[in-house]
Amino acid sequence: MNPKALLPAAALLVTMGIEAHADVEFSNDITFFDVKGTTPAEIYNSILDNSLKIGGKRTLASITTKLTQKGDVVEADGSCKVGGHKIILNFVVNRPRIENEDALAPATREDWEQMSIFIRSHEELHRQIWLSCAQELSTKIDTIAEATCNKTSAAANALWTAMVQDCDKLQKSFDDAQTKALLSQKFFADATQGQAPVQPAE
Repeated sequence: MNPKALLPAAALLVTMGIEAHADVEFSNDITFFDVKGTTPAEIYNSILDNSLKIGGKRTLASITTKLTQKGDVVEADGSCKVGGHKIILNFVVNRPRIENEDALAPATREDWEQMSIFIRSHEELHRQIWLSCAQELSTKIDTIAEATCNKTSAAANALWTAMVQDCDKLQKSFDDAQTKALLSQKFFADATQGQAPVQPAE
């Protein structure tokens, strides 16, 4: 799995009179790395030579997620809530791109196109898992109302930490569940010929 970059439980500042609300924002950037070859095995080996390394291992594709939060704690009506809270997710997807697809045999190109669809879908589902986790957290934080702002800040940051940990587990479970689907892809069956292929990665 890809370790998440920059996951601060951002300090919540004390302000007065701001109505509490929560929101989720995200950006999604797509990057590519070029691979060479005309056969599945050549392309696969080129992917292993050029893809992003995660945990010391190469990947087929990856999605890097940077999460941040910001907001204030607000005293109102004898309690303290979270106001102006936002969760911001910045996704960067890195996928393989064959330098010369026109050089592929028709059957190989068709199998590669199906594999590319699988990779895109896999990374999109990783993104959707993160967005679902963030939206659930946003709803929970919007309901926090503690006697003091220190308690409110502590509760919000505890929820943030738990969300990051729980969502990372969901991502890993998703990758495990996708192994069978990956192995069923004809392109990689031809490319690996019985070897264990690497996975797309979160």
